[in-house]
Amino acid sequence: MRRPDAVLSHLSAARHFGWPIDAQLPWNPVSVTPRRTDTKIPNLRRHKPRELEVDVRDGITVATEPEVLRQISSALSEDELVAVVDAICGPWSGPDDGSITPAKVWDTLTGLPRFRGSRALQRAIGRACVDVGSPQETRLRLLLIRAGLPTPVVAHAIRTAGGVVHPDLAYPDLRIAIEYDGDHHRTSRQQWSHDIERERWVRGQGWDYIRVTSWMPDGQIVHMVREAISERAGP
Repeated sequence: MRRPDAVLSHLSAARHFGWPIDAQLPWNPVSVTPRRTDTKIPNLRRHKPRELEVDVRDGITVATEPEVLRQISSALSEDELVAVVDAICGPWSGPDDGSITPAKVWDTLTGLPRFRGSRALQRAIGRACVDVGSPQETRLRLLLIRAGLPTPVVAHAIRTAGGVVHPDLAYPDLRIAIEYDGDHHRTSRQQWSHDIERERWVRGQGWDYIRVTSWMPDGQIVHMVREAISERAGP
């Protein structure tokens, strides 16, 4: 805010947008891109000066989302980029009306010059989905796919006696719903009660209902889902 001649950029801008960036990646110093070559910026990470398309967020001049996505594509793994694109297209970070799709995200990048990490980013965009509710849900989806299980459907609509329910992941053909329960599902009595009712509604429609928590080992999660698929699919 004190240096409008410096544009917040790279991982710092991504965090300012609320994108899921691994906490193990450095937070300091803050990354900026000067607009002029003669700009001196002490105590900040100064990237190569260049003209950037910018927005103003909370009084801070920041590079636009397509530009920041380009900047961080070489610093993140492909799975981490999938989580970022899921966030851009999802209701918890992006719009909640499904108007931003992975294809539209890629379209915003086509006018930018070539950049490092473009192939990994393109692959990540191809694997991203709309309506993902959290980075943990992205991780769960990628875990199941990596284990060789079928690709689950995100936020599939299930009509129940209590209304339409959208589980985090589902195998509609097998009637298997999978929910990720974060800590707030455990600590909030209201949320816990709602979760019990939600599970009852879904099971009432003949669906299996698998609840996954953050403290479950990956192997246990994969085993639970694989076993449910095996039981539902038959020999």
